[in-house]
Amino acid sequence: MSFGSAPPPFTPYQPQRQGSAEADESTLNTLSVLYYVYSGFVALSALVAGAFAVLPVLLFAGAAPGSRGGPPPWLFGGVFAVVFGAVALILVGKAVLMVIAGQALARRRNHVLCVAGACVALMNMPLGTALGAFALVVLMKPEVKARFGPT
Repeated sequence: MSFGSAPPPFTPYQPQRQGSAEADESTLNTLSVLYYVYSGFVALSALVAGAFAVLPVLLFAGAAPGSRGGPPPWLFGGVFAVVFGAVALILVGKAVLMVIAGQALARRRNHVLCVAGACVALMNMPLGTALGAFALVVLMKPEVKARFGPT
């Protein structure tokens, strides 16, 4: 009993190399823009963390002393200020690094800085991980490395 002809033989996917220079340029330009957008999200997160650092200090600065044996309210606000202030500073540094890496990517300068930006982006789930992984895949291609010139 026959059900028709045999299926065609399997041929693995072969990416087309024609126009890869234009495709690489377009991908690098897109990555540059995505670095800028991602740094905006990180800066917004830094702003929120900064608000969490300042708000409890303002709220607890004028609070009445705590009950007997309890910690004073200003100590609670101080802990928030230190923890969230440190987080805000780290996020500001990350946002600045991503902006500088986006500029380097747009100018095709400093390949190592672009890779460092991609590695730093990997720390945030899910957006940063997707951006960082995609950027690393693109930046590790020999043709793309050659576009950055000598290091």
